[in-house]
Amino acid sequence: MFKAGLRVSDDLELTHDCLVKLNNKYWITIDIEKVYVEGHRIPIDDELANMLAVLINDFKQYSNEDNNPKNYIFVRYKGSRKDKPYCQKWIRSVLNLFAVDYNITDELGNRYHFKNHSFRHTYAIKMLNGGADIYI
Repeated sequence: MFKAGLRVSDDLELTHDCLVKLNNKYWITIDIEKVYVEGHRIPIDDELANMLAVLINDFKQYSNEDNNPKNYIFVRYKGSRKDKPYCQKWIRSVLNLFAVDYNITDELGNRYHFKNHSFRHTYAIKMLNGGADIYI
C-alpha cells in the first residue's frame, strides 16, 4: 500500500503474474476493480520488486488449483476462507498489533491506530512533494 499507492483491496488481489519487467524497470500490472481499469501498470522500485518476487516464489511453492485457483499472492491456504485473499480488516488489525507491540504513538502520545487507506494518502503526498500534478 505504501510503496505503490494501491487500495488495500487491489493489493490483496494481486496475482502471481503481477510483476513485470520492462526496459530494466519493474512494474505492477493489475486490474483495478473499483474504477474498472484493466491492465493498469504502476512503476515500482527494486525493493518492492524483490519483495514481490519472494511472495511469488512462495506462491509457486504452496499454491495449487485446490487452495488457490485464482492465483492470489496474499491468499489463505486453509480454513473457512481457503482460496480467498486476506481481508482488509485482518490487515488493519495486524498493523494495529504492531502499534501495540512497538508502542507507536501519534504526536500527542496516544497509541496510533492504523487505517489501510492512510497508506494511499501518504503515497499521494509523496507524489505531490515530488512534483506531481494534484489531479494525477
